[in-house]
Amino acid sequence: MPLVLISSNATSILIPGAFYNPDFFSTFQAQLEKRGFHTIAIALPSIGSDDPASRSAQKDADFIHNTAIVPLVDEGKQVVILIHSYGGVPGSAAARGLGEEQRSWEGFQGGVVDLIYIRAFLVPAATTPLAPMGGIVSA
Repeated sequence: MPLVLISSNATSILIPGAFYNPDFFSTFQAQLEKRGFHTIAIALPSIGSDDPASRSAQKDADFIHNTAIVPLVDEGKQVVILIHSYGGVPGSAAARGLGEEQRSWEGFQGGVVDLIYIRAFLVPAATTPLAPMGGIVSA
């Protein structure tokens, strides 16, 4: 794995799990900010929603992609994504195609430089988090 040097203007996006809101990261976020790191803790639209139409990993992934990652990488910033629990599913999907190396090949600056998983789901494409445990594989 190549060494990635993260600049001081990198932003960390903190993605909580299914039973948490952004406050879950408040102590950790305060420590990062105190040390000069820029952070954003996001609330997933599916968490706590009474609207069944908004409760899907794909809708969460689209939200993370469009409202958190793309605006930062379009500014040429490096992005580190810290993912907890269920957040691993939409967080991984949201970062697809936005890696710094890939964007560099495409002539753009900035991009996702690291994904950090904390007790998070990391599942192969076209499967569900239950698949490794004998669950149903989606089509």
